[in-house]
Amino acid sequence: MSLMRFLRSVCCGLLVVSGYLQAAHAPLTVIVATPKYVARTFLRWQQNEPCQQVKHYSSPYANRGTVELIIICRALYEAGLNFNLDLLEVPNYSRALLDVKSGRAMISAETVWDQEITEEFHVSKLIIPSTKFVKGIYVRSGDNRLNNVRSIDDLRKFRGVMVKNWIIDWYTMENMNLTMFPVNSIESLYYMIESERADYTLFEFNQTVHQARRVKHIQLQIVPGIKIRLEGERFFVVSKKAKYADLVFSFLQQGLDVLQKNGEIHRAYRESGFFNPVMDDWTLLNP
Repeated sequence: MSLMRFLRSVCCGLLVVSGYLQAAHAPLTVIVATPKYVARTFLRWQQNEPCQQVKHYSSPYANRGTVELIIICRALYEAGLNFNLDLLEVPNYSRALLDVKSGRAMISAETVWDQEITEEFHVSKLIIPSTKFVKGIYVRSGDNRLNNVRSIDDLRKFRGVMVKNWIIDWYTMENMNLTMFPVNSIESLYYMIESERADYTLFEFNQTVHQARRVKHIQLQIVPGIKIRLEGERFFVVSKKAKYADLVFSFLQQGLDVLQKNGEIHRAYRESGFFNPVMDDWTLLNP
């Protein structure tokens, strides 16, 4: 058994073999469709701290995706559900949505844009309001041409690049009449900027916001002082087709209510850097 497979099987303290729990009174298995990069960082985080017991979110493995998966775990735990998380690794966010819609998975690990929610889903309480999902602008390392950008008109002089299935990024940028090029993957996005066929892209804030982002040998740096708000709200979704979905959704809602009232959800996003206080006074280009 590989290390990653072993970690996945024990992430919540219970051994899973071929999808069945080895326990006299088996908890309910909650299958979570999880993009690979989220699954890998989540499992590394869990080596020292089970998700049910997490109290602080400034882990080096914290990004919005891993934090949201822990919020799901914490909510079910606080609501009193006897459960085990079973991670179904998928290539990306879009595939996770398809697997939840079909009932192959019960919950998507990441919150979902309201524009992508359909009648196949139970929809949670509001998790990220429309004013809170903000991204920074990233350029090739050493490229300072955008440092004087302080308005949308300034940004229109440059060429953006975006993964084509980042629907809300596209919607936001098109509403600002910005020049954008589509690519199929994050790696292609980096190569477009490195080859100077595009000037910038958007990424979420995190704890390492001032450090370079890297794919292979390519580094991108943030443009200081400016940010863009994406136009939409985000929720957790539970498949209506999955077995025990109604039960799990009820517990999820109860737990989220607890975490919202005690401030843990907001604190999780802030400690992980997604709500980044360093950028609070940066210029919002689309207020």
